[in-house]
Amino acid sequence: MTALNLDTAKDLYYTDIIYQIHTIHDKIRRYESKYKTEFRSFEVQTKEKERENFEEWDDYLDWKGLQMALGSL
Repeated sequence: MTALNLDTAKDLYYTDIIYQIHTIHDKIRRYESKYKTEFRSFEVQTKEKERENFEEWDDYLDWKGLQMALGSL
């Protein structure tokens, strides 16, 4: 069995966190490009619409989840 020293374990942990942040930012950029706005503006626009657009609501929920995940890292 191979043992990891503490520094190697920390490096792996931080590398994984950086990868997760990069992946989330990439997905957020796709939504910003698709809707040509930032999350807060999109959230307000989506909630204020009289008629629901299911694709936009699906995107809103996914985008909101990405924002929350990014905030927890």
